[in-house]
Amino acid sequence: MNKLSVNSLENYELGNIAVEDKNAHPASSRQQCVSAPILVRGILIIILFNICLVACFYLFYIYINTLQTDQRNKLNTAFCSIAAILLCVSLLNLGDLSKSNPNFYYI
Repeated sequence: MNKLSVNSLENYELGNIAVEDKNAHPASSRQQCVSAPILVRGILIIILFNICLVACFYLFYIYINTLQTDQRNKLNTAFCSIAAILLCVSLLNLGDLSKSNPNFYYI
């Protein structure tokens, strides 16, 4: 299906473009879909990114377990505080902060 610009669509609706003209330049199959190598590369990048995230979290978990108890508690307190601040900021961004309706739905 051809993608018409706004002007072309308005002209078509007004009858300025004939019915035969809309099929004059059919889009090739390359324009309508993503090629297979790009799709495979994208899937591999997503899988590798997730593997790296899991590996980093696992290494961080091992590092945390090697710390002494008081250091581990300080680090846990710091990470919980940072997570709470990030959560509050993200919840504020989810709220409706328009002038006519200043509501904080999630807080």
